[in-house]
Amino acid sequence: MGMLVTDQFEMPASLQVCFADSALRASVEQILAGSSFPAGIEWDEVEAFLKARAAAETIRWEYGLALVRLHQAIWGDPQGWTRCSVDDAASETSFKAAKLWDDEDMAVKYTSGDKTLYLLAGFDAGKVWIGVSLFDGDHEQDVAIQDFERDDGDEYTYWEMRGNLAIDPSVLRAVRAKADEAMQHIKALA
Repeated sequence: MGMLVTDQFEMPASLQVCFADSALRASVEQILAGSSFPAGIEWDEVEAFLKARAAAETIRWEYGLALVRLHQAIWGDPQGWTRCSVDDAASETSFKAAKLWDDEDMAVKYTSGDKTLYLLAGFDAGKVWIGVSLFDGDHEQDVAIQDFERDDGDEYTYWEMRGNLAIDPSVLRAVRAKADEAMQHIKALA
């Protein structure tokens, strides 16, 4: 296979519940959207609101944890490539802990000689997506991978699969298989 990937992806329980219930997910989004108390809140409601806010914040941070786990489970550490530091990822790919919930995906930079490879993974309640971007020095290489698409002006070539990763483990197997195909293609280019 060539890639070292974790044997298992573990979705935090809070996300399993949140991503299986669209009303709960909408409530979490609404709570996280503001930094103030809701208009008209009464004193006897403040404690309940703060408990709900704490639970929503837990879900937000556990999403980041799940995203890091997902990236590792899908891409691992490709053979022949060196993963960059977290500091490098933060400066080059906007990888910031507090933004993972809002961004819904993350990219990691890898290098091999003069080549630079960015591997992306993301998910929401309805789909999982992966992306690749390859550079030779400062020049971006065309990575026309079967079934992957690229939007005009986008820096990644993407593939996505419909399905809820939180409740359907077969989604991860399919995404991993597509990532393996992508890496075989990139290996041939590099």
